[in-house]
Amino acid sequence: MGRGMRGTAIGFALVAAMACGGSTDPAPVKVTGTLFFTIDQATCVGTHSTYFEIDSTEVGPETLAPGATSKGYVATAEVHATKARIMNYFGTQAALWTANLRVKVPANGTATTRVVC
Repeated sequence: MGRGMRGTAIGFALVAAMACGGSTDPAPVKVTGTLFFTIDQATCVGTHSTYFEIDSTEVGPETLAPGATSKGYVATAEVHATKARIMNYFGTQAALWTANLRVKVPANGTATTRVVC
């Protein structure tokens, strides 16, 4: 076997060995925490069905009164955009959308964002 052929054969052997072995590194695990929403007691009135948004993904609904806190929602440990849609807030079909807020969810911890009406 000539020099060029021997190099090509070694190259093919290395490629085959790498293809069979693959990576043994496990996929990274996303670290999470828990996010809660509290309905502001000073600015909100009445008990309403409320949908929450975490990074534009809707969760809920929950029926909450002013001062109440939602159940916890699992979220990745990072900063998230949050807001709420409070149904029938004005006594009509109209919903009240709250301002967008940003909240940092700590790894293995909890964060609470306040829903201000």
